[in-house]
Amino acid sequence: MATKLVNHALLTPTLLPERSSEALLLLSIASPDIALQFLQGDGKQWTTDIEGLRIYIDLLHNAKKYSDLRDVCQYEIDQGADDWKVVKGWVDGSIGLLESGAENSYF
Repeated sequence: MATKLVNHALLTPTLLPERSSEALLLLSIASPDIALQFLQGDGKQWTTDIEGLRIYIDLLHNAKKYSDLRDVCQYEIDQGADDWKVVKGWVDGSIGLLESGAENSYF
């Protein structure tokens, strides 16, 4: 029941969290698909928080969205991010693209 309510809250624009602590709590309970959909849509602002960004990186990696993972991490690196999770995400995204055969369009 709780997951259903959290998923509803994340998918309803009028119920969006107002503070990062609220967003992180909801993201920790939500199903991965809903959390990823939220962070790629209305919740994009929460990826500016380092914990939100780390959750986003994990969700992209687990969903095997290697192109998005590499692009997000590349952007963060270009902006001066020095977090190990961002660098690891870039490496994982690059390796995932190589393994999936999509390397021709990215390398």
